[in-house]
Amino acid sequence: MKFLTLFLVIFFATNITVFSQALPPQQTEKTYTEMFDSVFSVVSRTQATTKILYERVFPFANLTSSTMDTSNYTRFIQAYSELYRAAFEPSARLPYNVDSLKFLKGDGGDIVDIGILHYKFNMINYDN
Repeated sequence: MKFLTLFLVIFFATNITVFSQALPPQQTEKTYTEMFDSVFSVVSRTQATTKILYERVFPFANLTSSTMDTSNYTRFIQAYSELYRAAFEPSARLPYNVDSLKFLKGDGGDIVDIGILHYKFNMINYDN
């Protein structure tokens, strides 16, 4: 019985090694922007004059919704991050990295003292 158990352990150990080498390597997870770019790689971006395509990011901040005159720190940073990551050319990116904006949060809690995002961006016209 010990011989049979030892034989089965060695058999399964060698087969697991062989089968694991035959499997394709695990693909790394892609970000939303990377998936968008791979799916829409054949679509020309020449009409996106701002070099920012808002669909390249998931719109958590919902910048296309009704205009708000006030916003909290979290939504401001999310909106800035979306515009920063939606640029498909480095020259169109907003001037500061999102991590460098942490100083904007004042001592008053979840409030940005002055934060204005006035930026043009393009969107896909799904009607055409």
